[in-house]
Amino acid sequence: MTSNKTAKSSDEMFGLNSKNVTEWLTTNVSIFIVGIVDTVSLHKTLPILVNNRPSFLLTLQILATNTALLLGSIYFYEKGVGPLLGFINTNVVNSGDIIQESYNDKLMWVLYQSLWLLPICGLCYGCSMVWYQDLADSTFRYLKGVPKSTPLTKSVGHALYGTLVWLSAFVQVKLLAMIVPMLFAQVAAAVELFFVGLNSTVGNQLLRDIIMGMKHSILMWIRVASFGSRLVGLALLCLMYGWYGFDPKWIASGMDPDERFGILERHWAYFVGFGFPYVLLMENTSFFVGYGVFLALFPFCIMLGSVCDYTDPYAQYMPKKSDTLTLKSNTLPVFKTAQNWTLLAIKYIDQKSFDARKKRSTSASGSSSSTSTSTGSSSRAGLSKVNKDKKTS
Repeated sequence: MTSNKTAKSSDEMFGLNSKNVTEWLTTNVSIFIVGIVDTVSLHKTLPILVNNRPSFLLTLQILATNTALLLGSIYFYEKGVGPLLGFINTNVVNSGDIIQESYNDKLMWVLYQSLWLLPICGLCYGCSMVWYQDLADSTFRYLKGVPKSTPLTKSVGHALYGTLVWLSAFVQVKLLAMIVPMLFAQVAAAVELFFVGLNSTVGNQLLRDIIMGMKHSILMWIRVASFGSRLVGLALLCLMYGWYGFDPKWIASGMDPDERFGILERHWAYFVGFGFPYVLLMENTSFFVGYGVFLALFPFCIMLGSVCDYTDPYAQYMPKKSDTLTLKSNTLPVFKTAQNWTLLAIKYIDQKSFDARKKRSTSASGSSSSTSTSTGSSSRAGLSKVNKDKKTS
């Protein structure tokens, strides 16, 4: 009886019950599906391409430049990076030890990413970055009017801060999706060897069975943890790909970087769905096929970010009178760590800028907490936030 009361009280404390979990899953899965549908609705960009000549010309310009860079990178890989990686694999990494073969393959994959994939991604994006924003500005001008102008110093500060947060978030994605599973694989191999050695020193069959059971149990949890880390990393990657399509429009509308990150955290289910097809493509094809198709679709992704309304599915599927599931309670602070890392870097570079940005973030959090202290206002606060985001979109 006491344990039942304890379990019930803990469920009430955290708002956990089957109804709440079902409601949460149903709502976010429905919004996730809407995000997927929006990102494949390329026909929504046709009116922009047909009626807005600057957007049409910028799209052709971006496609031609990215195609030239990608083809040039293939030639550069064949003549430079490929032979270099082959030399490293043959003369430096490959020691002939069979036990180290799996580790060597993973190390070569990290070198391949560092020496080849990431520089090409940065080169393609950097060369077309100005055109991406010009395309968003042109689309914004066609749909909603003149983009908001930001002073040069403020614009540069926002761009630097946003880039540092993106870089920190990208490091998190790589750690969770690639590095941590690699480490778990090494831990699993070490556990396997340890238990094999331990089992060979035991003569009692019962003890051997117990040891083997312990080994399988530990390996199972290691595999679960590795899978969970990779799954979280891929979900963050989907969120970032969803961010790429909408961020240029938010910049054109004059949004602060922290405000843009806040939108992503409140509407994460939609943006994970919006980025999911791109991640699915990249994970199941070769680099040149996946990244080449993404570069071809990215101008259309930017235009879709200007056309699609990420607040609509929340107004449609978010329960209107729920006290447990609101836009505020559904927020996931996925960029909090990246923002803290960036603020720490800014603190060592420019203490004055750090103090100013820290003051703004503190005042913003204080104002949001003061508006949510009134009783019974959680649902209304969430719906009002949807309306506010809808106006900015």
